[in-house]
Amino acid sequence: FTRNGEFKRFRMSEDKIADYNPNPFELFEKKVRRNISGLREYNTITNRPNVTICNFNSTNGIPHNIIEDGSIDMVVTSPPYGDSRTTVAYGQFSRWANEWFGYDNAKNLDNELMGGGKCRKVGFNSKELAITLSEIQTLDEKRYWDVVSFLNDYHLSIRNVAKTVRTGGRVCYVVGDRRVKGIQIPLDYFTAEMFEQCGFIHIKTIVREIPSKRMPSLTSPTNKTGSHVQTMSHEYIVILEKIK
Repeated sequence: FTRNGEFKRFRMSEDKIADYNPNPFELFEKKVRRNISGLREYNTITNRPNVTICNFNSTNGIPHNIIEDGSIDMVVTSPPYGDSRTTVAYGQFSRWANEWFGYDNAKNLDNELMGGGKCRKVGFNSKELAITLSEIQTLDEKRYWDVVSFLNDYHLSIRNVAKTVRTGGRVCYVVGDRRVKGIQIPLDYFTAEMFEQCGFIHIKTIVREIPSKRMPSLTSPTNKTGSHVQTMSHEYIVILEKIK
């Protein structure tokens, strides 16, 4: 009974529930048949790479027995944007599936993500974000520390990832134009700056519109009627190369 077209979990109104009568078995079978077809097509590929799936938190460190320092040619990733509880509801979106599969802390996933543990100290040095963070702090002290908590963890993750990349290797980070209190946080600049502090040089940033997304283009973070702010509409692909 979750409302359609939402990026957070909201229950349908009672009148909508009365008219809601899907056929779950038919929908399930349709999805399974689609997935089987995709799997058969995938299995026709003869030259497939070897894949290793690892489970570790890059903020806390990358185990050397899994990935050695200086052993990686390229990193391609889209890290969290630090707004799990507000805009990009990772915890809400995945909670039911995680509970179904019996994962620990399914209900408290947001606390385990980047920025989930709150801090009262800035652990990075950023000229690019100094003015932005000051503006947010002036408007809302609590939201300021929410942002700092995320950036602290993100900075630690970047430092750990940087160690694994060989000289001449590259990283490609896809980040979004997140806003807090109506102020855009230039995560693309922050990402480049933190990697540059780890011996990387910025090559290029590619800007692209997000072609499709579940999140509405406008949202009301204050829950005040008629008060809307624009959500993320662009992504930035930040490309850097390790020179030392």
